[in-house]
Amino acid sequence: MGKRIVIDTNVLISALGWSGAERALLMQCRKGVFQLVISLPLLKELERVLHYKKLKFQKEEQREFLSLVLELSVIVEPKESFDAISAHPPDNRILECACEGQTEYIISGDEHLLHLSEFHGIKIMRAPDFLKAFQKRF
Repeated sequence: MGKRIVIDTNVLISALGWSGAERALLMQCRKGVFQLVISLPLLKELERVLHYKKLKFQKEEQREFLSLVLELSVIVEPKESFDAISAHPPDNRILECACEGQTEYIISGDEHLLHLSEFHGIKIMRAPDFLKAFQKRF
């Protein structure tokens, strides 16, 4: 299994709904190039966002995507809480998951997280930058 990563909800939603670096990253997780790590709070957030009416995902698409994420993921239960992002406390769940899962990277489009650029030795990057850093052609 490849490098352990946490993919933020915004990136996962982009991977489902649109083509681009986010989808390419998820496909690399399917191939085993990267190991997706997720926690129950992040899964609940993903499920909640998938139901947003403005995204217009059909119920079957929502189920299939949740199943895919579960299939690809190692689920961790964070034991430590952080308050590193006071401007948007829910973003701390990403940090907690990444630390508990001993990941090397957090992939996000969230400015609060990206502003940190690194947390406890875990690099925080956008999907296109992450893929480019590995110089792979997918």
